[in-house]
Amino acid sequence: MKTDVMIRNTTLPILFVACCAQAQTTHQLAAIDFEFLPPVIDAVEGDSLRISFSPTTHTFTQVSEETWNTNGTEPEGNYNIGPGVSQITIPLDATGTIHYICLPHAAMGMKGIVNVMLATDIEDGPDARTLALYPNPANEQVWIDLPVGADRTVFFLDATGREVGRQQVPNDLPLWIGDLPPGVYVVRTLDRMHQVLLVQR
Repeated sequence: MKTDVMIRNTTLPILFVACCAQAQTTHQLAAIDFEFLPPVIDAVEGDSLRISFSPTTHTFTQVSEETWNTNGTEPEGNYNIGPGVSQITIPLDATGTIHYICLPHAAMGMKGIVNVMLATDIEDGPDARTLALYPNPANEQVWIDLPVGADRTVFFLDATGREVGRQQVPNDLPLWIGDLPPGVYVVRTLDRMHQVLLVQR
């Protein structure tokens, strides 16, 4: 099987905004079954990303935002890794957002994004990325206010950064969170907004 690994200068990942570490961090991304886990990763410039492929028929292929939105397959950017790779670690040495897909499974929506920021961007500008949600703490429902034009997919991450749920935010209706066990979660969007949510019952 042909292995195509193309790595140039980067733009990419970290996994949990609640931990804004100064030290370099290696973030884990798994291409497993027909999805990337976690689908949204935030990173600081200087971090690295370790990608594991299972099976190795998956790829990590950078595309434009437009191609990403339409589940297209035209590569564009610095990364086209796989197929035939089981694991690889790449440096995150430039800021920006990477939209990526799995080429064989793009039509199924197998894709994700990696945001790479300067440490000062995380420390000095959290309010610009804060997700508005209420009530907080919440019980079985939570209202989420999104800016006009924002992507309406939200992801629920547990304290380890593992995705435990995702939903589409409806217009003028709350989200049902009654299936989430009590605990602390980070609610994230594809547009890099986030907020800590406490679920109590």
